[in-house]
Amino acid sequence: MADSTFEPEVKRSLEALADNMPMKSIKPLAIECKKCQSAYLTFDRVKEHQVEGLLNFKKKPYAHKMRVASPIQFSERRFTGTTDFDFILSPRGESFLLVNFRFTKKAPRLDIAKGTNRCFAVTPEQWLEAVELYKADGGASVNYDWFCENAKEIPRDKFKVVSESGKERTEYGWDLRHLYLKG
Repeated sequence: MADSTFEPEVKRSLEALADNMPMKSIKPLAIECKKCQSAYLTFDRVKEHQVEGLLNFKKKPYAHKMRVASPIQFSERRFTGTTDFDFILSPRGESFLLVNFRFTKKAPRLDIAKGTNRCFAVTPEQWLEAVELYKADGGASVNYDWFCENAKEIPRDKFKVVSESGKERTEYGWDLRHLYLKG
């Protein structure tokens, strides 16, 4: 099920990145988004085909049919929207699992403050190493502390958005320029 908060923030962040970075600086990105309201991300939340897709995106160009979303009440595919084109071909690029730990209603542990909203980026290789490490200890998830110590934290960002009517509003997202920074 798609997330109604984190995924739109990431989409806005990608659009801001495209609007504000020089085109020659932009490399293709593949991103899998996961939002957690617990102090861990269970292994089963990141599907094998998602990790394989992220790994493959780094190895070879990617050709993909653009999808049209179906209405929520229908399980079968319904064509309800349009896309500007049918297919996209992307050269190989970078891929990340973005994990948003969002504890706005209550904190999952005493040492984590209520209101915590942090985003971490890990490569698919890092994720596989973490899964192997935690499985060896009999675990079923990767905990928040591992992300704090091993993942790249993506800072929160504000965007000024001007509507077609000329009204300006502030929207929030993540500073995805940090995905291009080494270290």
